[in-house]
Amino acid sequence: MIIPAPEFHVYRCFGDDAEAFLQNQFTGDVCTISEGGWSLSGYCSPKGRLLALFFVCRRENEFLVSTHGSLAEHVIARLRMYVMRADVSFELLNDQHLAFHDKRA
Repeated sequence: MIIPAPEFHVYRCFGDDAEAFLQNQFTGDVCTISEGGWSLSGYCSPKGRLLALFFVCRRENEFLVSTHGSLAEHVIARLRMYVMRADVSFELLNDQHLAFHDKRA
């Protein structure tokens, strides 16, 4: 079953340091996500308050991160502030949607 969720935005996170960067910023362990796999992860303020939930999907040498559109631009802007010298970029994928498949279904 596929359920449309147009209110969610998908960003491509790529670069040599993308995995390490997301590992340090998100609450979930992105290093354990297998190719084509996904995980639910949180992004918190420096005080530990949850700002957003993300679906994180690994695709080849990059990650797709998806969150609700009302939060997406603000949270991605906050993430970009912490990139500094890391080789990490974010790109909004306007024509992409994430679909999750459960083998039990």
